[in-house]
Amino acid sequence: MNPEEIRQLVEQINYSDNIYYLILAIIISILGSFVVEYFRERGKNWATKNDIEEITKKIESVKAVIQNDQEIKKLKRDLKYKALLNSLSIIDSHLSNFLIFKDGTKINKQYSSVIEIRACHNNLILTCENAEIVALFTKMLSAKENLNEDEISVLMKDLNEYRNWIRMELGFGSELSLDKDFIWFAKVNFESDEK
Repeated sequence: MNPEEIRQLVEQINYSDNIYYLILAIIISILGSFVVEYFRERGKNWATKNDIEEITKKIESVKAVIQNDQEIKKLKRDLKYKALLNSLSIIDSHLSNFLIFKDGTKINKQYSSVIEIRACHNNLILTCENAEIVALFTKMLSAKENLNEDEISVLMKDLNEYRNWIRMELGFGSELSLDKDFIWFAKVNFESDEK
């Protein structure tokens, strides 16, 4: 009850009849307003508590989805990274088995199995966004033996392009333009002859 209502109630009661009714009415109205306010606040608190619990559940659910997405992205990135580095190693193996120095000296060979090549090819197909990476990998592995100088030059250009596509696929920066004569190590002077 507000003060105006209390005033009206007091005017209606005859003081000579019973002052006790007046005091009781005042006490009841004061207590009533406290009880109403108390339950109003309790209702707000209860609603707020329920809202907070619901919001917390939604936040935890969103966090779980985000964490799962991040784990999947990391796994994909790791698989892609390994597949791309493995593809470079396989290309090196392939090149080392048929390129010959101009003076006829053979290059020290490294090897890859067909099982490794198939697995790498599949991983490239599954993880790479740029289909040209898979196409150029396949093209480079189909290079024949006894290439002439022009064909070797094209092969080295393809290797440079392949590496640049890998850089972009992995987000490692822009294209690097390398000298075609220094794009691939065939031999080093300090290599051990021991196997």
